[in-house]
Amino acid sequence: MRKNDGFRLPGAIDKAEAGLGGRGVMNDASQRLRDLTPAERRILLAKLAERRTLAGRVAPLSYSQQRLWFLEQLVTRNAYYNETSALYFAFPVDAQALKCSLNDIVRRHEVLRTVFEATDGEPRQRVLANLELQLPVLDLTGLSPQRRESEAVRIAKDQGQLPFNLAEGPLLRVSLIRFGAADFVFVLTMHHIVCDGWSMKVFFEELRAFYEHHVSGKPVLLPTLRIQYADFAVWQREWLSGPVLQGQLAFWRDQLTNVATLDLPTDFPRPVVPTFSGRRERISISADASCSVATPIKTTLQWGHR
Repeated sequence: MRKNDGFRLPGAIDKAEAGLGGRGVMNDASQRLRDLTPAERRILLAKLAERRTLAGRVAPLSYSQQRLWFLEQLVTRNAYYNETSALYFAFPVDAQALKCSLNDIVRRHEVLRTVFEATDGEPRQRVLANLELQLPVLDLTGLSPQRRESEAVRIAKDQGQLPFNLAEGPLLRVSLIRFGAADFVFVLTMHHIVCDGWSMKVFFEELRAFYEHHVSGKPVLLPTLRIQYADFAVWQREWLSGPVLQGQLAFWRDQLTNVATLDLPTDFPRPVVPTFSGRRERISISADASCSVATPIKTTLQWGHR
């Protein structure tokens, strides 16, 4: 089983968001946050906590969330931005302890119990007070080893291709596949609007901590989260406005002036209604050809990041 991109569980605001483009707006913001003194950081955290109290559990979307919400409105009930991970467990799994651990994480991270609603076309994120995950256990012990593997792949694929409803939630689903007494596959799927690759490590570190607590009583030594992702979205909206926003817009308008429309040759005419069907094509190229392609790309990337 292959492990894919993971989950957005921001516990520290300086890691909550990554760039908006070539000038790295949010990279700049992250750098500014890292440069704060401990006293300045405490003041910022206090202000964010105060805003959360005033705002309740409804907040604007971050810019990255708004992009994904817009794409969902463009093609509703799609699974294009589902993130699926499959993790192999080579030990006896206590399914009840695993379920409790997952719900501990959901309670700890508001973004995992957030839904995205719209009023007069304006999206807002709303944190649900409670969300209880179920953990279906699928027993494949009666199948041959070869059938188990293929069936597990099918289950993970089907789970990953099932659309989420952003307005109703939950925006994650889980299942546990049993191959044997000490042979399991854990499958987790989340919508990209509440997850990203960076937080995969955070998610599984916390899952391990909570699971060990439930099976052995080991204390959970995780810091209290003073802010949540919705707090970051409020801060981002306030910061990226006025002169800062106008400066970014001016930069990109200048860069994109007189840019020709990209017109790539295709095998078939573009359909009126896109199907978004695709496939993976594997080819082999020589080392010399690979070097000849990589050199100009590397040069271009170096130039683009100056």
